Amino acid sequence: MLLAALWLFLPSAASIPKIAGQFDVMATISHVIDENHDAEGTVAADLERLLDRLPAHISAMIRRGEVSYAPSEDRFEYKLVLPLVPPAT
Repeated sequence: MLLAALWLFLPSAASIPKIAGQFDVMATISHVIDENHDAEGTVAADLERLLDRLPAHISAMIRRGEVSYAPSEDRFEYKLVLPLVPPAT
C-alpha cells in the first residue's frame, strides 16, 4: 500500500529532466542575485535590473511571470519561487 502511495506522488520519467532544468534555472538566478549585491550588501529590489545578466530563456521566464522573487524587508535575504515542472509551451 505504501509503495502504491509513493508511486502516485513520484514524477513520471519524462518529467525528471524538466525538474532538473528548473533547479538549474533556480541556481542560475540565485547566482546572479548573489553576485550583484549593492554596496550595502543588499539584494536587488526586483529582478528587472538583472535581466541582462541572465540567459535569454530565463529572462523570458521572469518577464512571463513564471518566476516569483521576493526580497526580505531589509533586502539581505530573498525568496525565489518557480514551478517544479515548467508550464507547457
